Amino acid sequence: MHRSIRRRVAVGLATVTVSALVAVAGASAAVAAPSSSFPKGIDVSEWQSHFQGNPDVNWAAQKAAGVQFALIKASGGYKVTNEAFADQWNGAYNAGLIRGAYHLAAPNLPSTNLTKNALTQADYFASKASDTAQGKLWSAGGQTLPPVLDIEKNNQQTTINACFGMTPTQLQSWIKSYLAEVTAKVGRTPIIYTSRDFWTECVGNSTKTFAGTALWQASYDSTVGAIPSSWATWTMWQWREGKNTAGNGGTDYDQDVYNGTLTSLHLLADPTYGHGTSTAPRLHDFNGDKKNDLLVVSSAGGAYFYKGNAKGYLLSSSSVAMGSGLKSYNAFAAVGKIKSSGYAGLYARSSSGTLYYFPIGATGKLGTRVTAAKGWSALSNITSAGDFNGDGIADLVAVDKVGVLWAYLGAGNGTFKGRVQFGSGWNSKTALVGAGDFTGDGNADLLARDSAGRLALYTHTPSSGSLRGATLASSGWNSYKRLFTPGDITGDGKADLIGVGTSGKTYLFPGTGKAATSFAARKAFGSSTSWGTRLFVG
Repeated sequence: MHRSIRRRVAVGLATVTVSALVAVAGASAAVAAPSSSFPKGIDVSEWQSHFQGNPDVNWAAQKAAGVQFALIKASGGYKVTNEAFADQWNGAYNAGLIRGAYHLAAPNLPSTNLTKNALTQADYFASKASDTAQGKLWSAGGQTLPPVLDIEKNNQQTTINACFGMTPTQLQSWIKSYLAEVTAKVGRTPIIYTSRDFWTECVGNSTKTFAGTALWQASYDSTVGAIPSSWATWTMWQWREGKNTAGNGGTDYDQDVYNGTLTSLHLLADPTYGHGTSTAPRLHDFNGDKKNDLLVVSSAGGAYFYKGNAKGYLLSSSSVAMGSGLKSYNAFAAVGKIKSSGYAGLYARSSSGTLYYFPIGATGKLGTRVTAAKGWSALSNITSAGDFNGDGIADLVAVDKVGVLWAYLGAGNGTFKGRVQFGSGWNSKTALVGAGDFTGDGNADLLARDSAGRLALYTHTPSSGSLRGATLASSGWNSYKRLFTPGDITGDGKADLIGVGTSGKTYLFPGTGKAATSFAARKAFGSSTSWGTRLFVG
């Protein structure tokens, strides 16, 4: 957070000055405001208070001016405090803003034991919970953001370099220790605030260790600019600095934006925000007979469906034409009914990275496409997720370029109202299968295959906002070119799995509804060997 916040920290008999959220070198003083479509935010500290001879923040006025979130300094180093923290924290909340707390890191303090330093500072930050009306630095409900670690170039301790006299390996270790301790104490993994210059020079641009954290980048140019390769995208952008001097701060605050919708911002605050309790199955029913069918896209780009009989077979080897012109698309995901009274649909990604949604009408024909999202070129394993948040609307999951799994929550019209992160390391998976309740609890689960051919089942409940995974006992799943589920194909109310073998034949794995042994022995699912040539089967 670009500013000249300075607090004196005692180190033995000497003192050093620690700057909070230092400016990026070469930053411009005049920067054009980002798109108005981004939710607006500010970040403040003790400098925006009477403690430094400045007016206290008028939170109602900020809300009226369109500010929707605020980040507030809680602590710095191992003993720096913000005298105005409690007032700012409670004031932002009472005005209806989404708010969060940040800690300014001084990794080399207070000792030469770097791990101890990380734990000391994490515990000091966590202790600031006692200054809040809730007694917590994070609470459920979608109004409190995860805590923030502010780590940036040292420009105050003149006896050490900009990297705090630490190597990239040492800084990575310090950050990992700090994040783990705060996660344990506060209950949420912190957001990382930094600049690209600091991260590249001091932490190491190639590390993917922190891909599962959200990035808040400081950049004072006309765009957010390049981000460290540790992340696929930025979550928040501090695009302008305010005045941060004693007696001269006024109401000119640091300016920030959030990269997403307001609903997504609430979901960043609480992954269970807006979740419901719907457990209705999402039917892949394309002809209105309340039986799951199979949708395919041929190598020529035609869309067809095969009627299911709810007994583990297809009614006929003949298909029903749905539409054409899909050959130029490179990824597909079929979703069940948007709502119990609606119809299924097909998502398709173009070569430009635009994701389109084709509604499927009552007779099984593809309707006019609508733009669902843009910028999806780098996403992989785009898969139907069933209803991941219990609101009765179909969702998708996808993996970004650094391996973070995201659930994109449907808005009911083919677009998305927000997205939720489910950890990192998913780029090691060679296949994802969603849209099925494999455990019988009424909630959508996720299957993931790794490069060794092992299949893991990830169970999920909307109220938890998290996944719990366990590898299934069986292996050898690499012998299938495709794995997918249309839901319940056998009519017993349990989601089934279908695999397309290397020969092009398909096999049915009847679901058992049990987590430990999710599928019974496979059965042949028709005699055709042409399924392997299809652009999509689902």
